[in-house]
Amino acid sequence: MDQLAPVGAAIIGLLLIAEDHQHLDIAAGTGEAGLSIVRLSPKGRVVLTEGKTKREIIRCLKRHIAREIFIHLTNPAVVPVGTELRAERNAAKISLTTASTELGTYPLRISRLERGIDHDRKFAEQYRAWLEQQKAA
Repeated sequence: MDQLAPVGAAIIGLLLIAEDHQHLDIAAGTGEAGLSIVRLSPKGRVVLTEGKTKREIIRCLKRHIAREIFIHLTNPAVVPVGTELRAERNAAKISLTTASTELGTYPLRISRLERGIDHDRKFAEQYRAWLEQQKAA
């Protein structure tokens, strides 16, 4: 399998892998790419399929989707409301530019979150934690 590592690395290099993402490898072959993704995405999930018919793959995907929907329905994520985040930022007298620079993002991303256009739970939680730190300082 060592000779396949460069191929897997090239494939993985093209993907945007986060530690909590889920990946589906339809033609897993030796599984090298899937195994490498597992190492890069410890909190995520990798599903490898090889030798399954189209019908079996669709069945697996449907079960996986149903499981994910059930998890989200039974454990809804609490997303900080954007207007609350904007009020907290304004109360702390922090400009949008300062907040975006400190968080390493663009002002537009924070603005869209605060206006309720984007719903990025992970970033909203990071933003809320940062605002809490600024209030404590």
